[in-house]
Order: sequence, then C-alpha cells, then structure tokens
Amino acid sequence: MHAEYRTRLLDPLLEITRDRLRGAREAGRIAPDADLGLAVELLYGPLYYRWQYRLGPLTHDHADRLVDAVLRALNPPGTANA
Repeated sequence: MHAEYRTRLLDPLLEITRDRLRGAREAGRIAPDADLGLAVELLYGPLYYRWQYRLGPLTHDHADRLVDAVLRALNPPGTANA
C-alpha cells in the first residue's frame, strides 16, 4: 500500500512542487543554486510534523507563512524577500 501511495499520490505532488520551485528559481525568486529536493523537504517536513503530532491546525494561513519563510531562506543574498 505504501508503494501505491508513493507512486500515485506523493511522487506526483513532490514533482509538481519541484516544478513550481524551478519556476521560482528561473524567475530569480530563489537562489540559482538552490537544492530543490531540500527545498521540498523544507516545505513539507513542517506540515507533516504539525499534522503527525497534532501540534496545530493545518490552515491556509499557516501554509502561507511556511512558504514565505522557505522562500526567504532560499532567496539569493542581497535581494528583496520573495
């Protein structure tokens, strides 16, 4: 069942996320040498942690703040926040 979940749901979601981050990198919103695999983990890791341990609700506001924080962390030095 895990393999089916991974193949049908998780892998496509992660690839879409990498594509979006690749677009942000090409637009200069994140550093050109940003590790997209690590960036995906920076985005989804905290969401999973929050969900797994029931630390708080998974709200749009929380997700927006998380994305903003990750994009700021991936910004090229000396640029404005994404």
